[in-house]
Amino acid sequence: MKLIFLLFITLVSLTSCFDEDQDLADSTSVRQQELANLFFSDSITQFDIKVFYEDGAVPYVGALGVNDTWDVTQNSFEALFQNHAGRTVTVPNAISNMEKFDGRSELHWSSGELFQLVANLNLNFTSGTVIRPAVVYINGYYGTSADTLGVHLTGYPFAFIFKDAIKAVGGSALQQRYIEQSVIVHELGHAVGLTNYGVPMVTNHHDGAHPLHTTDTNCVMYWKTDSAANVLSHITNFVNGNQLVLFGTRTLQDGRSYHP
Repeated sequence: MKLIFLLFITLVSLTSCFDEDQDLADSTSVRQQELANLFFSDSITQFDIKVFYEDGAVPYVGALGVNDTWDVTQNSFEALFQNHAGRTVTVPNAISNMEKFDGRSELHWSSGELFQLVANLNLNFTSGTVIRPAVVYINGYYGTSADTLGVHLTGYPFAFIFKDAIKAVGGSALQQRYIEQSVIVHELGHAVGLTNYGVPMVTNHHDGAHPLHTTDTNCVMYWKTDSAANVLSHITNFVNGNQLVLFGTRTLQDGRSYHP
């Protein structure tokens, strides 16, 4: 596992869900496949999400209707790994369990700046049979795009949440929490190998018009999840149903069936 992590940090390639010029060749890269294989290995007993946030980019916590805000991420990944016996999913559902770092005064983040940021954080990706993907909250935007709510490093166990972009979407307090949780699940979903991104599909639901996304409009891996212009309409059913598992049926089938 340590050798795999060393491989991760030798080269960076950023995938933005809405960068039409992004070269998506890394979707079949050795690094991404190895990462997906590690996440779905039956030897992993704990999927322990770590959260880091820039001063001023505080994650939403607390009540989500009758549930807790972070129940969405926990329940979604518990459902995805349901057939991986003995595995537990843990999330830091209180600010005291998250790590704050000093503000960077960046308004428009480049891929290189994002990588430098995670290189300076106290990350410990694997330890024995525990795997620790990271969610990193930052102020500002990805490049010049105000539409991108989150990105992930292709082949890397990191997801970035752009707090200013999420707040700019608006909506009620409940909707804001669902937006943020949806983006977390979406970006970590890419990191673990969804959709058609290291985890094989049981049935074809890959959206050729939006690579690495599903055609299932009732799934968080649908492309509209990470679009500021479309996310509010896309999460309506999640909000109205107090939904905690955001992965769709075919995506869940992919994850539950994969045992590399």
